[in-house]
Amino acid sequence: MRISDHRVFINAVEPNYDGGIAEGIKALLNMAYPGGLKDVIRPGDKVVIKPNVVKAGRERKPDEWEQVVTNGSVVRTVCDEVIKALEGKGEIIIAEAPQTDTPFSEAMERCGIKSAVDYYQKNANVKVTLLDLRKEEWLSKDGIVIKRTALPGDPEGYEAVDMKGESAFAETDDEKARLYGGGGERAKTGQQH
Repeated sequence: MRISDHRVFINAVEPNYDGGIAEGIKALLNMAYPGGLKDVIRPGDKVVIKPNVVKAGRERKPDEWEQVVTNGSVVRTVCDEVIKALEGKGEIIIAEAPQTDTPFSEAMERCGIKSAVDYYQKNANVKVTLLDLRKEEWLSKDGIVIKRTALPGDPEGYEAVDMKGESAFAETDDEKARLYGGGGERAKTGQQH
């Protein structure tokens, strides 16, 4: 499947994490997969869910966090639907790689993903794990990295993917020159896009 073949579905719901979000997510899944997730997930599959948690809080307002994470209620709703499709056989990995200077456990706890994983580990009929994909975590003070801690990273390893012209950043070399990863690696990031 080409990247340009993907479709985007939008469903407006009230920002109510006590049910409104779940119904909105289910409606989106029904739009994308009218036959349910069983159209793409089979019993025995290993399913990876990547929620998009950037940081545990905003840089200058650490008590504000909802705009930089995916709420755990969204992850939980997706997990519920995946569990149904797996029919008791398979595995779910909730994998994330937040910004390097973000404590993983704090971010997962704050947005509710950790409690969702804890719930599934006790109650689901499939294995559910939470995985930090990063190779290291940084401790920063006043924007300066003061400590780097090595992490195990992805136990499956890493693979570079050449997207050729499919990358949204492939338009011009000028755009590539402005890109950089979490470590400020402009050349490497531009090369991979």
